[in-house]
Amino acid sequence: MVTDSPSSVPELRGTPVVPGVAYGPAVVARGEVSAEAVAAFGDGGYADDEGALAAFDAAAAEVADGFATKAESATGAAAEVLGASAGLARDRGLRGAVRKNLRGGSPLLVAVHDAVEQFVGTFTKMGGLMAERVTDLRDIEKRLVARIVGEPEPGVPTPSEPSVLVAEDLAPADTAGLDPAV
Repeated sequence: MVTDSPSSVPELRGTPVVPGVAYGPAVVARGEVSAEAVAAFGDGGYADDEGALAAFDAAAAEVADGFATKAESATGAAAEVLGASAGLARDRGLRGAVRKNLRGGSPLLVAVHDAVEQFVGTFTKMGGLMAERVTDLRDIEKRLVARIVGEPEPGVPTPSEPSVLVAEDLAPADTAGLDPAV
């Protein structure tokens, strides 16, 4: 939340990931795919469901590979979270739900969204650790959509100097790779 402090300097308030007080340049995490890119993509213009599914497969592979690469350089819980996200992006059940939605007449982005929401509902009903994966699923959806429409994946940029990270929300895959020193 941005507020005006008595000195007329904007003040940000939020939930810290790393405790303490910090001063530095702001690094803004992009959390969404631009609406303009989604609108320009439209229905994708695929000749058939197989073409749309191939685009999904390519995007899912890129997203999964990105998570796997990050997992290789992480340790402990961070590596586990990133590895699990890579697995979710490659999940055959998710692919099957996208294929079913495409065959039912949905355009690719709608098919992906509806498939993710199907899994969100299932994971939420299961509760516990599975319900905690809902944030990961929604993050994966954003990354898939970005890849499909040709945009960079949303997420946290890697700062080269100590910085203050500003984000509306962070997916576990993003926080897993944060270095508290920067």
